[in-house]
Amino acid sequence: MKNASAPEIAPAATAATEDYGAYGADYRFTRVEETTDAELRRLLACWNEIRGPRAMPTRSALNPFILRSSLRFVQLFEIIDGGRDFLFKVMGSGIVEQTGLHMTGKCISELESVAVRTRVSAALRRVVETRGPVRMTADHSALGHLAHKQAEAIWLPLGDEARVTHILSGVIFSNRVAAPA
Repeated sequence: MKNASAPEIAPAATAATEDYGAYGADYRFTRVEETTDAELRRLLACWNEIRGPRAMPTRSALNPFILRSSLRFVQLFEIIDGGRDFLFKVMGSGIVEQTGLHMTGKCISELESVAVRTRVSAALRRVVETRGPVRMTADHSALGHLAHKQAEAIWLPLGDEARVTHILSGVIFSNRVAAPA
């Protein structure tokens, strides 16, 4: 499962749920409620519907029928060794088409791009640490061929009362919006 020669992922800094702010120069965590993309808002609404009154839904409660409109741009991660690594269980076809990455069945530590590995690991670890959802935005994609695009992602925990076991994520790449003159 884990590639023994893959680089180790440095742990993300521990932060309180309200402590968002900038991480590095190229991405930022904000409250998931600040999500502006319609597709991501729909995924968040589905997650909220599935979880009901619980802090987070269980992995077994995920219903592909409810998520059907979002499946092209979702990822599902399994937490490995308490968050030392993460396994791509599902990578939506829309993400694969845009990024060219085929990661289903592989671990984050196997990503060749240090920038992508760092961003994704930071978001996943933040969800594990806070046990809550998070939104990540970036002015440009960490992938060179998509550097002209903005990225927005939401990261949603799945698990039980004791721990996060999986993380559901939605990712959208969009053209940069020019600043008003």
